[in-house]
Amino acid sequence: MHDQRLALERGLTRVWLLWGAMLGSLVIYLLIVRLVAPPGPPALAREVAGFRLDMLLFGVALLVFLFAGVLRRALLAPRAEPPAGLEGAGGLVVRAALSRYFIAVIVSNALVESVGILALVLCFTGLAVDTAYSLIFLAALGMLLLRPRWTELDALAAGLRRG
Repeated sequence: MHDQRLALERGLTRVWLLWGAMLGSLVIYLLIVRLVAPPGPPALAREVAGFRLDMLLFGVALLVFLFAGVLRRALLAPRAEPPAGLEGAGGLVVRAALSRYFIAVIVSNALVESVGILALVLCFTGLAVDTAYSLIFLAALGMLLLRPRWTELDALAAGLRRG
């Protein structure tokens, strides 16, 4: 049991490292926006299909946040039947739990990080630089809310052990 806990902790450390790298990419996006943004007040936002482009991308960002949270919960939800062969196989339980958790964390955080890419789109169009900063801030906040957690991984592994 102690070996399984150590293996889960090592796996969670890897997830934290990748999550930190993804959060670091948001810092890079922020620097790019800072360097590329035109000086002075932003130009008026263009309209696309009757909507201002900055508000349209902000709405897309909010939908992405909602979808990322729902997707993560769905990926971590206990399944009716655990994978065959996990009964009493501690190493397999650890690998299965880490695999499912890694996928859930990375996919949900990649979705949230894509909001930072929307900020770059706003910046490169030369529009709504203040909204670009807001989108990057919201992406970072979303990544903090969806950060890896020991309790989630431990609960997932316990659910697989119970089978």
